[in-house]
Amino acid sequence: MKRFLFYIFMFGLTVIVCFVILEFAVARFYYFDVHGVKDYVHDDEIGWCLKPGTYHVKAPNRYRKHTVTINEYGFRGTEITPERRDGVTRIIILGDSFTYGQINSQDEIFPSKLEDLLNDGEDEHAFEVLNAGVMGYGNAQEWLLMKRLADSGIIGDIYLVMLFTNDILDNMHLRYADLSENSYQPGYSLDDDGQIVLEHPVRERRPEEKNPSRETTRKPIRARLTRVLKIRIESFLQTKPGWIRGLNRIGFDVEFPRIPGLLNAWYHDDILEMGVPLMKALLHEMRDEATRRDAMLLVSLIPSQIQIYSEVYGPMLERTFTDDELIDRFMSDQQRPQRIVQSMCDELGIPFLDLYPILHGNNDRSFYIPREGHFNANGHDIVARSLAEFIRDHISAIEGSQ
Repeated sequence: MKRFLFYIFMFGLTVIVCFVILEFAVARFYYFDVHGVKDYVHDDEIGWCLKPGTYHVKAPNRYRKHTVTINEYGFRGTEITPERRDGVTRIIILGDSFTYGQINSQDEIFPSKLEDLLNDGEDEHAFEVLNAGVMGYGNAQEWLLMKRLADSGIIGDIYLVMLFTNDILDNMHLRYADLSENSYQPGYSLDDDGQIVLEHPVRERRPEEKNPSRETTRKPIRARLTRVLKIRIESFLQTKPGWIRGLNRIGFDVEFPRIPGLLNAWYHDDILEMGVPLMKALLHEMRDEATRRDAMLLVSLIPSQIQIYSEVYGPMLERTFTDDELIDRFMSDQQRPQRIVQSMCDELGIPFLDLYPILHGNNDRSFYIPREGHFNANGHDIVARSLAEFIRDHISAIEGSQ
């Protein structure tokens, strides 16, 4: 019995020691906390801007940190000159954290890949792609940034607006989880004549408050090793609906912590009633601003991972939020955002690229980081290739207008 207890003790001690070593290794070389990067400053008009400087980020499932450089104009990339070079088409990409791509290295994000792809052709046409994406921005903030850059002499030949499914809430300065007011964002609305008016100016955050561009909830303390393993497993299961169904049968249920922003944004009738006209008006203003600069506006919509992997996330939503009307609406009309934005762009005469069929048609691959929700390297790559083809299709029209 003593020998048996000794072996049990030594086995337990070995497991604990191995866990501690792995926990230290994961914390030191593998774990990431991207939200710890303080790369924003308050702005009385836009809400917040990226702070010029160089930052080091340890991304998900990476052993090394990568560098994020913010130039003097407040967007990601090296220093630029305002003047456009002869023979070079300048593309300015406006968007949110998907475009900014903080968790990916500079050479992995789709704006950088897009520039490489466009300049890889056999013709002599050259392109410069500027990444003006800022985490948490809605279309109103992108419109304001677009005008501010132009006033500073940074003008594009092409403006590419990368919409995301939570933009409709950002435009109404509402939080994704509970639709409460987000006072850090400028609050615009439409007056009786359909004109955009500033209804709620920006409130400056207090020093003790969190980054206004991100919604964070208090998380239970868990070992970093457990978190990393969970991310890896979820990334694998994201493309395996059959595995999810099998795990459910043996009692492993995965639930959502809250209603996703996608559903609050596009499946609430009152949100659509106010949000759709406002988004359309903002795109109209951005189109007119581009026209005044002798440029063209292009629009693309990034789908949510819940849409792309609906066979995995749909049943999870139904189990978590039983008999919820929003879930029923989503399950019966999963491409509602794409259809509405397509209609907006058609009415405004703005070329539109819907990324949903491209990503959904290849959803046997993982394009998103589970739970975190942004693109992984695969996602950035397929988006860059799709955008390159989209832009090439409109080059003749762009050149004709110049």
